[in-house]
Amino acid sequence: MSAEIPTFSLDPHLVDLKGQKLDTIRMMTPAEMSAEGWDPPREGQARPIVLYFTNGTTLFASRDDEGNGPGTLFGVTRRGSRFYGIAFQETVP
Repeated sequence: MSAEIPTFSLDPHLVDLKGQKLDTIRMMTPAEMSAEGWDPPREGQARPIVLYFTNGTTLFASRDDEGNGPGTLFGVTRRGSRFYGIAFQETVP
């Protein structure tokens, strides 16, 4: 039995990212969180990461496909090392 590759269509905005360059990696601002309908992080909680591209597109993780709250980015390096839980903690002076 051969494994089938699922068929799907990508959002055109995601397709437009092909070839774009990542410009900045930063914490999501309170205004951005509010625009998503998310509460600001509580004391000790990390804000979500925003990947900002040179064409002005931003990407960030959601906890689910309905956008019910911020999520955490996961990934795998080109050498196969897995990483997860990427988030910035606010530094209190």
